[in-house]
Amino acid sequence: MTTEKGPSAERDRWLKRIEAEKKAHEVYRRQAKEAERSYYDRSRMTGEALTENLQLVPLFWSSTNVLHAALFSRMPRPDVRKRNTDVMDGVAKEISLMTERAVTFVQDTTGYDNDAHQSVNDFLVCALGQGKIEMDVETAEVPVINPIDGQPIVLNGEPLTQTKVVSRTLRQRYVHWKNYHWEPTTSWDQVTWMSYDHWMSREELEKQFDIKLPEKANGSGGGNSPLKADKYEPQFCVHEIWDKTRREVVLICDAYDDVIETREDPLGLKDFFPSPRPMLANVEGEEVIPKPDFTFIRDMLKLVNLYAKRIRELTGQIKDWGYYDSSFPELAKVNQATDGTFFPVAGIVERMGLAGSKAGNVVYSQDNSNKVQVIMNLIDQFERQKALLWETIGISDITRGQTNPSETASAQRIKDQWANVRLAPKLNTISQFFRDCFRIMAEIISEKFEPEQIFQMTGVQVTPEMEQVMQDDFLRTYAIDVETDSTIAQDDNLEREQRNETSKVIGDMLQSLVPAINAGQLPADIAKALMLFTVRTTKFGSEFEDAINQLPDTMQQLQQMQQQVQQGQMQAQQLEQQLQEAQTQLQKVNQSKEQRENIETQAGAQEKAASSARQQADALETMQRVQMGHVLPLAR
Repeated sequence: MTTEKGPSAERDRWLKRIEAEKKAHEVYRRQAKEAERSYYDRSRMTGEALTENLQLVPLFWSSTNVLHAALFSRMPRPDVRKRNTDVMDGVAKEISLMTERAVTFVQDTTGYDNDAHQSVNDFLVCALGQGKIEMDVETAEVPVINPIDGQPIVLNGEPLTQTKVVSRTLRQRYVHWKNYHWEPTTSWDQVTWMSYDHWMSREELEKQFDIKLPEKANGSGGGNSPLKADKYEPQFCVHEIWDKTRREVVLICDAYDDVIETREDPLGLKDFFPSPRPMLANVEGEEVIPKPDFTFIRDMLKLVNLYAKRIRELTGQIKDWGYYDSSFPELAKVNQATDGTFFPVAGIVERMGLAGSKAGNVVYSQDNSNKVQVIMNLIDQFERQKALLWETIGISDITRGQTNPSETASAQRIKDQWANVRLAPKLNTISQFFRDCFRIMAEIISEKFEPEQIFQMTGVQVTPEMEQVMQDDFLRTYAIDVETDSTIAQDDNLEREQRNETSKVIGDMLQSLVPAINAGQLPADIAKALMLFTVRTTKFGSEFEDAINQLPDTMQQLQQMQQQVQQGQMQAQQLEQQLQEAQTQLQKVNQSKEQRENIETQAGAQEKAASSARQQADALETMQRVQMGHVLPLAR
């Protein structure tokens, strides 16, 4: 695409929309900029003097970090289950297992943690946290195979090739609040477009989109971009606009006279946008405009820093200094003396008499008691203001890791409980945001990823029945429910107690229900419903649902199961009898074998005895012949 075309009406239309959006959200962006400046202490970074803007106590930074740790101390994990747990659906179970493993694989193989923390930090500091799900496609040119002979098709001496998808990769990318724009509306459901800003150098922009910028272009804003990199090289802002009405993506730049590129619905999502509703704080009912918490505590922070500044100044004024009568030069080094040191003073009796016999009349020290009292009062006000600030934010001393040793355990538990109540709205906002991100990932994986790659990622083989459900938004949503687990820190002792509680509940129910079922006093389906109703109220009860669902629902099914158990027991008894008979026969065979071996041993011994007897008989016969003269010994 070249610049020979005239200015594009489409490009101008979108630039006007973005400018109108900036004006509509101007107040919020000014508040967010001020909050971000205070959080990062930009005054100190720019080397400003000790003014009202310079923070001696970075309380907003510390309180935000405490909130961040309390709300988002661990990465959320997808929790995908069958939507209807009481329905025995193997396809839905396999899809839920595949989806959970695939989304977890995306988390583990991308820079998910850093992007997620940055989004949450923007939410806590600037009241808006956003992320964007991106998919990269790796393709390769492969030869077209003739289905008849299995050989590549050759056309004009060259092999015919086709583009084939080798792999697809997903990631959740962090979007800074300054680079995110959304249509001003009264409800988020009415938002029809959103835009992401990408800052690029001239070389990057021209190379990536194969365009030529005008030579006079000096970056977006004429060198006044918010990026520090603009001081090194002019940066150009590319607006990536997602238009839900037309289901297309438009890329424009104010330094380029035409639309850079238009793409047709790249992801094919049901709700079109690659981002969920952002994490928004303090949204008014009339418009979707957030408001940072900093605006509510700004004056408190200024007062805390004012107290800190006054304490610092007065502390610098308090010094241990004084003066003495110059007629006593020996006192010049008094302050440098150690304990028990005496200084010789000539004529001290007469000279002290002239001074009224009091050392205080010779040496005078500065009285700082008034300033010390003022500092103590300021410290008291400083601590009171800090406590009021923590209370306003909703962070208890338990959350900050501080406690009063005199407090009881019940009092501390109540504080922790109410702290969680205060933090619940923010926690729910964070959890819903990541849940929606997981759902977008699940939709892309189900509809765009090839079964071979899904198998490599999850170890689950995608069957035609599964693929049919995965490709349909309605069937997939009906089959599975994508949620997220907690983002707060886990208490190992609490988790152990919850597991023990679940085990105890199930054990007690079995002890009370099984005898009633066997006695015919309680129908099996009612007992099963009671068990499901009870275990679903526990933390880990869902892990037992599949096993309970497989239990029989009626007495007839129970009797059939009992008959099957009895048949199995009878078969086991028959097998045990057959095994005993086989063991008896084996013992008989072994006994016969032992008898045969004994007989052979006895025969061998007898044969050896007979041979020995024959040898002895031959020796006696020879001796008899020698004695009778029949055999003469050989002469030497």
